[in-house]
Amino acid sequence: MLVLVLLVWPRVIVAGEPPAIPEGALAAWTFNPIHPGALDAPPMWEGLARAAIGSGLIEDPDVSAVAMGVLTAASLGRAPHTAVLLDLAAEPAGEHGDRTRITALQAVVEVEVGEGHAELLRNLRAALIGLGDAADTGVQRELDLPGGVRGAAYTRPGWPAWREVSWASLPDRFLFGIGRGSLDVWLGEERVPDPHAALHIAQREGAMPTVLQVYADLDAFRGAFPEAFANGRSGAIAEAFSLANARDALMTARWSEPATTSTGAAYDGPPLVAIDISWSPRSREPGEVRIGQLSTPEWPDGELRMPPPPGTHAIVMRPNLTPWIALGQRVAVASQKSGRSRASVDIRTRRWNRDHGPAVAALERQLGPWLVLSDVPPPPASIPGLATVFVELAPGDHANAVDLVASLLEASGMRVSAPSAAGTIGVAVLPQSVDPGGVLRAATCGLAGPADRPVLVLGWSPNAVELARERLGDPGEPSD
Repeated sequence: MLVLVLLVWPRVIVAGEPPAIPEGALAAWTFNPIHPGALDAPPMWEGLARAAIGSGLIEDPDVSAVAMGVLTAASLGRAPHTAVLLDLAAEPAGEHGDRTRITALQAVVEVEVGEGHAELLRNLRAALIGLGDAADTGVQRELDLPGGVRGAAYTRPGWPAWREVSWASLPDRFLFGIGRGSLDVWLGEERVPDPHAALHIAQREGAMPTVLQVYADLDAFRGAFPEAFANGRSGAIAEAFSLANARDALMTARWSEPATTSTGAAYDGPPLVAIDISWSPRSREPGEVRIGQLSTPEWPDGELRMPPPPGTHAIVMRPNLTPWIALGQRVAVASQKSGRSRASVDIRTRRWNRDHGPAVAALERQLGPWLVLSDVPPPPASIPGLATVFVELAPGDHANAVDLVASLLEASGMRVSAPSAAGTIGVAVLPQSVDPGGVLRAATCGLAGPADRPVLVLGWSPNAVELARERLGDPGEPSD
């Protein structure tokens, strides 16, 4: 169960501050990747994925869900957008009351685009509605929204009101709503910044533009899901992220363009993305906010010998492999629907740690103090999270570093090819049910750089290692 958090966005060009988090939002996500109107032409694979989802060609529901998620992320990853959860209510369900039934939900996604409305609409409709025979049973109606805006809503027989999907197109924005009346609320009320979120934002030092904001009002979720927080998944997931005692939390990613490195030398590299998370503890006064840094806003050349990578930006953080894996395992256990399934996943997690913990420890001993994420080479899709990873290794013998990565990937259920003559491995990106032979191997891993300072490279592009070797040198070569 190898968890890699790859927080990098392709071709990020900051276009000013994102919209403020609106007052009363239970949760909000604002993403600011490119200049408004600079929507890239979608790649061919998006049309193929949309057709596969809509036609029912993908029969496996898990694979279909992944495909829908990838399609939605790729569509939204090319434009500035805001997603806000406006309302949520639920009640206990199931024979033993160990499940939750949603009774009310309203959410809105607002995308700032110039050209590209039609393609975006087709992708989101395919992901959230489907375009095959099942969609023909639905009913679409016109909407008269506040401000003279015209829109449309879609529902199917048997869908509750909160499942209704609606959309509207404005000259510079596209709106997508989930839940009946969500667009009426979004367009009909004057939005003011949330004062609780503003407390978190005020803790950020420096005038760095914001690329990403993710906010959650955990007290509001406790009100909407009291049983789930007390005994179910919501509380367990909050505890997994060490937020069980938090009123609310905010994660931000901000744009840093340092003039110097950590040692005071002139910095010659791409902008860095500084990521931090803040929370308000329930055990403290309401106005008290604590903050922790996840990535650094400066290049740590005192501990990192390799030069900054090219590209539009980079993220520099500690390679905390064991805590990342532990976090992924806690979330996997907490996200199960019932106590029985949580216990089953917990047992499998403990077994995984017993069998593969030594490999994790062996790999961690070889890692240097910093991990660098880059958007070079560009990933196959504009999805937040796809990146190339560079980890400069600590002094010592690294002959088995790639083998250790391969063993952990395989232990996590991924299909890995045998090492090539150049010492690289490929990772199949599609499930075996779709690609039995593992032909599509977009991810790759290998070593680059001279023998006395090798760099472990893991990327989503088949030529990620090759390009790294052109820049850093081939393994085994003497250093300059």
